[in-house]
Amino acid sequence: MAQEELEAARALPLADLTVRANDSFINVFYNSGQAGAVSDDTAVSLPNSLSLASSTDSFGDILLPYNKMADLTVEANLKSADIAQKTGIIFRARDNQNYYFFYIKNDRVGLEKNINGSITSLHTTLQSFSANTWYKIKITASGNNLSLYLNDNLLTTIVDTSFASGYAALASYASLSYFDNVALTYNSQTDSWNFDDLAISSIPADWQRFGINDLPNGQGLLTISEPYGVSTIKKIDVSIRWTERGVIKTVSLSTMK
Repeated sequence: MAQEELEAARALPLADLTVRANDSFINVFYNSGQAGAVSDDTAVSLPNSLSLASSTDSFGDILLPYNKMADLTVEANLKSADIAQKTGIIFRARDNQNYYFFYIKNDRVGLEKNINGSITSLHTTLQSFSANTWYKIKITASGNNLSLYLNDNLLTTIVDTSFASGYAALASYASLSYFDNVALTYNSQTDSWNFDDLAISSIPADWQRFGINDLPNGQGLLTISEPYGVSTIKKIDVSIRWTERGVIKTVSLSTMK
């Protein structure tokens, strides 16, 4: 994971490697929250759905297969136990501070983008949603065109150039949400999952990805400096920390660009 972040940071343009100390990882995306198949007698496809839980003021997200996707379509049935919070699909994500998020909540369906932690709303349609009720959403990204669907009806197509490619993930903010009949179309291939053949509490094998949040008290820290006082030379320091049998363990790597 440390090597992955080192290489991911080096792959970015120098302009994106701004000076920072002990900051979050960039250009990588990991699962967060708790996800797993659950028995659900209301599931669109019986008998299971996929639950995704997140803590207060944080995202729970689970990555779909494939990395750095450009043109794609993602659709899913979803419901939320707390419809006052956002539930939906993250796509073209660079990391947890840079992505598009198509979501529903109690009074709206919306699309927003997060650029370096700054969130901008790209579209909002006012509509009422109920807790523990299934809805279907779909996002199709083709070039700079982002088409939004609710219950198979096209809401709008937004033109935005902020993110050309990235990860896709199911996401739930500060809530417990459920997903069923998830489908991803990428490179003219469609993969779909209904979770009915999964053991309870498990996730599909091709969704499994070990990340920092799987380590006990895992933490990834990134420091970028300019050791020679010029912006064209960067020093990148990556550190991963976790607790093992009560002892804090650390792995650190460094490189220059």
